[in-house]
Amino acid sequence: MRRLALSSLRRRRVHGAPPSREFDPRWEAISPGHRQVLTRFLSRLGPGASILDAGCGTGKYWPVFAEAGLAVTGVDRSASMLKCAGEKLPDAGLVCSPLQAYRPPPGSFDAVWCSDVMECLPPGDWPGVLSCLVASLRPGGLIMVSFEAPGPLRLRLRHYLAGRHQRSAGHSPLSAGGWLRRVLRRLPVRTIDWQVGDGYRFWLASRKP
Repeated sequence: MRRLALSSLRRRRVHGAPPSREFDPRWEAISPGHRQVLTRFLSRLGPGASILDAGCGTGKYWPVFAEAGLAVTGVDRSASMLKCAGEKLPDAGLVCSPLQAYRPPPGSFDAVWCSDVMECLPPGDWPGVLSCLVASLRPGGLIMVSFEAPGPLRLRLRHYLAGRHQRSAGHSPLSAGGWLRRVLRRLPVRTIDWQVGDGYRFWLASRKP
């Protein structure tokens, strides 16, 4: 029975699974930790700034972006989720594409917001995705990316269900001074801060001139 349950979960692979067409209203609520980071992020942007919401889903943050006077572009692999996002902000740009395949023109945006997305991508794809997102920023542009910081057991279960293994025993991509930080150091950015909350680490940085 246990083996059957695990087999069933594994078939629902975290990566590559078709997007759900049913949306839980609770997903639309912005948690306190995310809202704190969002407030700090927006305090550095002025009205009229262009922002890319990478992996935007149903556009949970778009009403807040609109209230701040930002010009929004959203990219997501789910056409149905993009449709929901577009209904919230009809003037937004919509791009249906996996982040791994998305190639915006360099220097297209003043800011990039990428929340609750990276845990849905294989870590092997992170360097390419992050490099592309940073390249889409204008010099001095702002980027925020959240990284899930689960406990060891939860991390191992997630990796099992995704059909992959950790890079090495005892080393999460989020370990201090570990693989993720080495990836980020190779990018042409200046790290502004790391914040922790809601089971995530939030990376805030600006692109170097």
